[in-house]
Amino acid sequence: MKKIKKYFYGILLAVIMLSIPKSLVSAASKDQVQNAIQELVNVYPNSCSYFTSDGKIDSNNADSRCALENIPSRGGLPSGSTVQNAYGSKCWSCHAFAEYAWYVIFGHCTNTQTKTISKSELQVGDFIRFSGHSAIYLGENDQYYYVLDSNWASPADNKVRYNHTISKSRGIEACYHATNYDEVTEISNSPVGAVDKIEGNQGSISVYGWAYDLDDVNASLEIHVYIGGEAGSGAECHVINAAEASPDLSPVVGNHRFASTIETSLEGNQPVYIYAINIGSGENVLIGSGNAVITQKNITFEPSTTENITSSNATITAWGRNKGTMQELGFYFGMDGEYQNQSRIVVSKDVSWTDFCMKYEVNTYYGVLNPGQKYRYAFFCVKDGQEYKSDESVFTTAGSAGISFDSLNAADVTSESATIHCWGNNSNRHPPAWRPRTGFPPWWSRPRTGRTAGHCIPAARRWRRRSDSADRPRTDN
Repeated sequence: MKKIKKYFYGILLAVIMLSIPKSLVSAASKDQVQNAIQELVNVYPNSCSYFTSDGKIDSNNADSRCALENIPSRGGLPSGSTVQNAYGSKCWSCHAFAEYAWYVIFGHCTNTQTKTISKSELQVGDFIRFSGHSAIYLGENDQYYYVLDSNWASPADNKVRYNHTISKSRGIEACYHATNYDEVTEISNSPVGAVDKIEGNQGSISVYGWAYDLDDVNASLEIHVYIGGEAGSGAECHVINAAEASPDLSPVVGNHRFASTIETSLEGNQPVYIYAINIGSGENVLIGSGNAVITQKNITFEPSTTENITSSNATITAWGRNKGTMQELGFYFGMDGEYQNQSRIVVSKDVSWTDFCMKYEVNTYYGVLNPGQKYRYAFFCVKDGQEYKSDESVFTTAGSAGISFDSLNAADVTSESATIHCWGNNSNRHPPAWRPRTGFPPWWSRPRTGRTAGHCIPAARRWRRRSDSADRPRTDN
């Protein structure tokens, strides 16, 4: 019974295959050949690329730069030397490009798996040998053949042209058709790329390279970086993008380079594997691997917090991680607008905490704060002579800030001097580092009453112009 079923299904499959019109098979083959041609055009764009060893114009048809054997691999396509080895002899310029294109499309050269046809039988992808020129056939109309070729111009330039027209009045020496034409399958493009460098840093690694996918040469690929093992091993994975400018990859268009620094908690000599993520047909590709020596990041801080904020005080906190002895721990603190003159306050010395918490009452170390004032602070640790700082944080104390004035008058006015009076109320307290305001002329003096070591006490202030100021030094400092 099983044998009968096998025979039945075999006959049914044969009937189905015979029932498919030959025109549909031919149409599918032409589409696949056209797709293969498009892959070639993606790497050698129309009228802006040159089939030369350095990718630049070459006006000498017999120069070594346009010899097939010297064409490098570009965009995942084979090298010219690979094609020449298959062809069996040297060739240059337009003939070199036509043989190269034929090899990319069909996987062999015109010296194998080829039959000679008439010009009336030409199909997309066929090889045309004109009088003095070689090209790949794309189509035709009443007057012209449309071709993919190189080095048509006079003088020579070795420029690649797509849909280039050649008059039908030009003589044709031969036309070739691949015997495996109907077997050409759609090209499956996986990404191509390379890793230029992998570096280990303090608490991070840096990776450099490039990658792109011919399924969409304009797209910037996603890159997966595994630290500690290959993909699927459970190693930590980081995602970056190959989206930086890549003029060195010309003629491939788009941005395809990557240069990224990736933070990691791993330490020591770690394996690194870098994959380009496929788009369209194909699969993800390992474009490079190596090892990176990652050293411990000496001190790391987590985000700071501010709590218990009142009009005159606050509690600031930071958490950190460390290995070894820290020579100093403390914080920078100051009013927001005057942060460049902030105080550097050392709280602890010579401690060897691993996971540590720095929690400080500002009043204890800095002094009484002003109400309604904005302050900025950052924590610091010193280890092995190097200072590490946390990110800056900002907070505003409760209440309102300001100084109010009641009145201003002048007395004892003469032709040479006067006494002025001003009464006001100051709700701000000043830290111990407070100094009298500056900006008054040297001939103004200020009584010292009303000032204490910690802050100003609201009081009436009297300023007097001194008639003999030229001979007397300023009394405030």
